[in-house]
Amino acid sequence: MAEREDDIRRDPVESAARACLRQELLIERAERIAATAAWIAGFEELASTACDRNAVRTAVWFQDAWCRDGASGPADIGWRVLSKAPGEIERRRSAGLLADALRGRISSAAIDSASRALCEAGYRETRMPEAWVVSEATSLEAFGPLWLWAEVSRCTAEARPMASLVAVWERQVEYGYWKRRINDAFRFPRSQKLATRRCEVLESFFVALRQQLDGSDRRAISG
Repeated sequence: MAEREDDIRRDPVESAARACLRQELLIERAERIAATAAWIAGFEELASTACDRNAVRTAVWFQDAWCRDGASGPADIGWRVLSKAPGEIERRRSAGLLADALRGRISSAAIDSASRALCEAGYRETRMPEAWVVSEATSLEAFGPLWLWAEVSRCTAEARPMASLVAVWERQVEYGYWKRRINDAFRFPRSQKLATRRCEVLESFFVALRQQLDGSDRRAISG
C-alpha cells in the first residue's frame, strides 16, 4: 500500500487527477478505464498509428472531471457519471480542468494532446487514434455487470421495482439493441468480443433474477 501511494505521488497526472476528482467513485472508474485503455492501445490495429499512450491515459483520468461542477453532493456526482453521457460542453469543461490541474506539471504539448483526445473522443468520425482508444475504453464500461450497476442505481433513485429492470433488459434483447450497439460503438474486434462476452454474463444473471422474481426457483426446489 505504501509503495502504491509513493507511485501515485510521483505520477503528476494521477496525483493531480485524484485531487481534482476527489470522490472514490470517480477515481475507481478512472483507474478501471485507464487499464482498459492501456489494453486497447496495444492492439495490433494501432501499431502503425504512433498512438500517444500518455495522452490517452491523461484524457481518461480527467474525462469525468466535469461531474463535479455545480454538483449538490456526492450522490449528485454519482448520478451524473452513471446516467449522463458527456456532450461537447462537458468534455470541454473537463479539458479545461485538465489544463488547470496539470499546467506546470507536464509540458504544454502533452496537455494539448490529452485535451484534444478527451474532446474528440465524443466524435465518431474523429481520425485521432488517441480519441478512438479513449472512446472505446469508456464505451466498454456500459456493457456487462457495470451496466447493471448503473441501471440498478437508476431504479433505486426512481423507486422502480426490480421487475422493471428485467423488462428493460428483455426489450433490449428482443429488439437487438446490444448487437447494434456493439457494432456501432467499437472499431476493434477484440473490444467487440469483450463487450459480447460481458452481455452473455448478464444474460445468465437475468435468467436467475427472473426465476427468483416469479418464484420458479422455489418451485424447482420443491419438486
